[in-house]
Amino acid sequence: MNALYNSRFKVAAFVLLFAGLLLFGAAPAGAETPIPALTGRIVDNGGMLSYGAKESLTNLLEAYEQATTNQIVVATIPSLENEEIEQFSIRLADAWQIGQAGKDNGAILLIARDDRRMRIEIGYGLEGVINDARAGDILRDVLIPAFQRGDYDTGVTESVSAMIRHISPDFEYEGLADVNMDGDNEVGSVFGGLFSLFAVIMIVLGALGGRSKRHYKRGLTSSIGQAILWSLLSSSSGSNRNRHRGGGGFGGFGGGGGFGGGGGGFSGGGGGFGGGGASGRW
Repeated sequence: MNALYNSRFKVAAFVLLFAGLLLFGAAPAGAETPIPALTGRIVDNGGMLSYGAKESLTNLLEAYEQATTNQIVVATIPSLENEEIEQFSIRLADAWQIGQAGKDNGAILLIARDDRRMRIEIGYGLEGVINDARAGDILRDVLIPAFQRGDYDTGVTESVSAMIRHISPDFEYEGLADVNMDGDNEVGSVFGGLFSLFAVIMIVLGALGGRSKRHYKRGLTSSIGQAILWSLLSSSSGSNRNRHRGGGGFGGFGGGGGFGGGGGGFSGGGGGFGGGGASGRW
């Protein structure tokens, strides 16, 4: 009798132990980082930004949305809790629905403080102007260097500015940082130089191929002058495109109005995301 009782007790104990392992042991593997509430255009749950930076960024992003209907949100969190940033970011995008329904013109700059991870998540409608490579350029050239210096305000401010300038080059806002993207400038300089050299060669060859030798000298001189003028105009145009139009911070609207860095009833407009963007770490 005692043997039967002991056998049943062992079976029951084993079943309870197995159930406990399933309930508590498997839960962490499938756990997901909680989605924070969308409290404004700047959701700084990671406590990384100063009050002034949040105010300025909120005012900028509100003015930008009013001018273009595009929505950009900055989100910082303390930790991803072992979840991949790409997975968390798309869950966040699906929950917040940044951007307008039908336009899908939203973007999220996400930063996980303790994991030292970052991601730019791009809505369907903006993938043509900020593709994965360009999003990666912004992280690599702007956000990561500033974060490695411990300058979170500048990193976020200039990254948001770079996103806006790529999406809406004609958007004007007093104090909007004009970020120098090294990769863009180098590529532009190389192609500009090659194009100018090609133009010089074609113009000179055209002059040499003239039927009248009597006009050869005059045609050659005129062509060289045209080539020099073209090169000067190209250089001037390039310098104007890359000119710094603002400082590292924001001016303009100051601290008034807007959503004040959080609160105020801000919400997404129903925008959709498909996983486009780029991730990085500092």
